[in-house]
Amino acid sequence: MTLQARIRRVATVAAEVFVALLFACGGGKDYALNFAGLWSGPLTTTSGGRSIQRNIRFSIARTRPNELLLEGVCSDGTGPIAAVTDAAHFTVASLGCSPVPVTSCSAVTLTITGGAGALASDTLTLHLDATLAGCGQSYGGTYAFSGKHVDPNTPTTPTARLTVQPSGAIALHTSVTLDASGSSDPGGSSLSYQWQLQPPSGSTATLSNTAGVLSSFTPDIAGGYQVTLVVSNGSASDTTHATVAAGVSGVLAVVPATLYGSRGEVIALDASGSVDGQGRPLSFAWTLQSAPGGSAATLADASSAIAHLTPDVDGVYVAVVRLTAGTDSASATTTVNVQPPLNPVSFRPIDAKYSRALERLVAIAATPDQVHIFDPAQQHDATVTLSLPARCLALSSDGLYAVVGHDAWVSYVDLAAAKIISTWQVGASAGDIVLSDPITTPHH
Repeated sequence: MTLQARIRRVATVAAEVFVALLFACGGGKDYALNFAGLWSGPLTTTSGGRSIQRNIRFSIARTRPNELLLEGVCSDGTGPIAAVTDAAHFTVASLGCSPVPVTSCSAVTLTITGGAGALASDTLTLHLDATLAGCGQSYGGTYAFSGKHVDPNTPTTPTARLTVQPSGAIALHTSVTLDASGSSDPGGSSLSYQWQLQPPSGSTATLSNTAGVLSSFTPDIAGGYQVTLVVSNGSASDTTHATVAAGVSGVLAVVPATLYGSRGEVIALDASGSVDGQGRPLSFAWTLQSAPGGSAATLADASSAIAHLTPDVDGVYVAVVRLTAGTDSASATTTVNVQPPLNPVSFRPIDAKYSRALERLVAIAATPDQVHIFDPAQQHDATVTLSLPARCLALSSDGLYAVVGHDAWVSYVDLAAAKIISTWQVGASAGDIVLSDPITTPHH
C-alpha cells in the first residue's frame, strides 16, 4: 500500500470513529428510528389529472444514522434514500427504478425526482414527485401517503366492494362486467378474490373468471342474476352481493329462498337485491305468512328492504315480501328454519369420531387427558381418564371400542363400559392410528 493510500485509509477510519463517537456521546442525535418500521394508510396517486386512492402498507428501514430507505417504491422492492433533517422531517433523494417490461412496448421506467416526509404526533405524511416514461411517452405524477405505525402481526379485515357495468336493467345477451378493484384492506395486505354466480333457473350463464379482480358474464334468459364476491387477505374475509336484472321490464323480487337460525337470534330477511327494470323506486311490505305453533314472533322493519325476525319457537317460519313500483308489483317468499341453539361442549377435542352403534361422539382431549363419550341428544358426557397425553383416535368397525395413540403407547378402550381394557407399549409415537375389528385380549 502506498503512503498516500495509507493516509487516505487512516483519514477514513478516523472520520468513521469520529462519527460513531459523536453519536455515542450525544454530540449528534440519530432520529432515523422515529420513522423506521411498518406504516399503513391511504396512498393517493395523481397523474394526468386523475387520482387513484388505495390502502397500502410499506416499510421504512434505517440504513445508518439519520438515513432511511423507503422500501417497495420500485417494482423490484427497492426505493429511494431519505436524509433525516430533524426529529420530525426527512427529504427524499432522486432514484431511477429498474425498467419494467410491458406487453405494449419494451419497458416503462419510474423515476422518483424527490420528495419529503413529516411526522406529526403518530401520523406520517409522505409526498413523492415522480415521472413515468416509456412507450414513447412521459408522464409526471405525485404520490401522497398518510398513515400510522402498525405492528406487522396485527390482523386486518378487508372490505369487499363490487360494481356492475352497465348498471340498471340490462338487455339479454349483453356482456356484464363485474369489478372488485374498489375492495381494500386497511393494512394494505394483498387481496384474493372469489366470485360466484347464481343465475335464474334454466340459464347456462357462467363467469369468465372466478378468482380475479375482474369477471364478467352474459345473461341468456330474463331474470335476476345473483353475484357474490368474497375478498380475502389470507387471514380474514368480507362478502358482498349484487343482483343483476336482465331482460326485465317490471319488478323483480329477489330474496333468499331458505335461511337458518336459532331461537332468540335476530334474522335479517333481505330483499335489497330486488330491482325494477324501469329504474323506479321500490316500496316493500313484509308479512309473516306462517310460524310454528305457540310462536308470538312478529316482523320488525316490515316496510323496509330488510325486515327482521326474532324466532321464539323452534320450527319453520315463512315470510312474504311484496314489492311495488308504480302500478307494477311482485312477491317472493323466504323460509326460515329455526333449530335448537348449539351448546358448546366442556372440552376441546384433539380428535373425534362418531359411534353409530352407541349414538355417541367419541373424542380425546387434554387438560385433563381423557376420552369423552358424549351423548349429543341428552348432553351427557362420560369420561375415561388416560395415563398419557392422547395424540390420535380410531374406532372399531362395530363402534364399540376405541384405540388411543400416545407417544410410544396405545390404549384400548371399551366405550360401552367407559373403561380402559389395556395399554400397550409400541416402538414409535402414534401420528395416526387405525382400528378395523375389535381386539381380543386375554382378559376380554
